[in-house]
Amino acid sequence: MLSRLHTNDSLEKTRFRISTFYSDPSVNLLDNIRIGKENYKSIEREFIKNLGVTPKLFQRILQFNYATFMLTSQNNQKSLTDVCYSAGYYDQSHFIKSFKQFASMTPVEYCHNHEEMIHRNQQVINHIFTQSRKMSL
Repeated sequence: MLSRLHTNDSLEKTRFRISTFYSDPSVNLLDNIRIGKENYKSIEREFIKNLGVTPKLFQRILQFNYATFMLTSQNNQKSLTDVCYSAGYYDQSHFIKSFKQFASMTPVEYCHNHEEMIHRNQQVINHIFTQSRKMSL
């Protein structure tokens, strides 16, 4: 999405807002916009023009992406509550509701499906490796 932005003053502001949120997903992009002296509607038009989505939807997408990254990370030992708050959700009910909207499943179902996919992929890789070893002997 960032590559769609062209360089000019107004777009530099949008890039800065986006980079701030990328660096810390718990930062509320909308609160930062409201605190500034700029008109929210003009910022919303700018986001739609350059990214195709509103600032609110953009923030929700980034939160979801960060949450899925945290859930599927190999080193993740965090609970769902920790993932929820780290991604910037107010509470678990908002986290689960948003997650269902994007993934059509709960975070727990997503984790189980992710584990099944990893397991299936590992089985396929092992099968291919075994077959190639047999052929080389």
